[in-house]
Amino acid sequence: MRIKRSLPLMLAIVALWSVAGLAFWNSNSTSGATNQDAYRLQVQNGLAQLNLPTSNNADAISAANENLSAFIYNRSGVQLTQSAKNFIKDTEERSWSQSRRITPTQLSQILADAAMERLSNSTEAEVNQAAETLRGFNAFDLPEAFVQGRNMVKLRASGEGTMTTASFISDVNSFRNSGVAYNKIVVGTINNRASLEVERRVKLLAQAAPESYGIINEGVTPMQAILIAYSIAADDPLAYNEAGLEQRMQTVRQGISQKTGQTYSNPQGHRAFGTNGYLYSSPVDLLLNETTMNRILNSFKERSGIQ
Repeated sequence: MRIKRSLPLMLAIVALWSVAGLAFWNSNSTSGATNQDAYRLQVQNGLAQLNLPTSNNADAISAANENLSAFIYNRSGVQLTQSAKNFIKDTEERSWSQSRRITPTQLSQILADAAMERLSNSTEAEVNQAAETLRGFNAFDLPEAFVQGRNMVKLRASGEGTMTTASFISDVNSFRNSGVAYNKIVVGTINNRASLEVERRVKLLAQAAPESYGIINEGVTPMQAILIAYSIAADDPLAYNEAGLEQRMQTVRQGISQKTGQTYSNPQGHRAFGTNGYLYSSPVDLLLNETTMNRILNSFKERSGIQ
């Protein structure tokens, strides 16, 4: 595969593990400082629903495990299996009892490897499903202008990386079939972007909730790793609690309706992220299936030395 042909493909892969810019969430803010402060507050409200453990307390870890599962499901529709939840809980307990962590650098490598393997092993049906999902939100009452807008794949919630559906399918299929996973340029690009995205989230979590994530720069726990992986894969910036997210979707609807003069679809009954997400539609269920989750946790155990 020629490098020129690989560029749209790299954008596709990278975008699947990216998040939107802050402007998407704070379009009504008027100052950079206010924008950042408001965003951190919104993230604090979202993280408050998780109450991730800060010590080796079995009850706290068990409760946080359920909170994490509910958080991901309510926002994206991704349902963690009981087996996956058990694996996460067990790995988190061992991480605390053995004082084992992995650095953000190690985590970015784990996620880059997992993304590469997942895309390499995807089926044609999964590629087609991902393409349909990335065309954006759809509903029976979606205004015609927005229906027409679904003829393109949108790789990021911010609108960056728009490409035709046919190009997306062709490029990802070429990736699957050509062994480009071993191309050093492609691998390097994915690794670099994964590092950047993990770094952003580590900084965000540490700033938004220092009492829970203040030492995250020194290393993350398994639950923190899963949260970061979900955020990247779903393009979910983790802002807002459940009620706040519902209000955000209503605000988006009102803004679009006022700007276009067309009544935009009601978000009621729709999730914000994941397949047909109202705010951003992404194939997070394909990216973070149980096999990939297990790979991430197994890699975490291996690199951290958890026994």
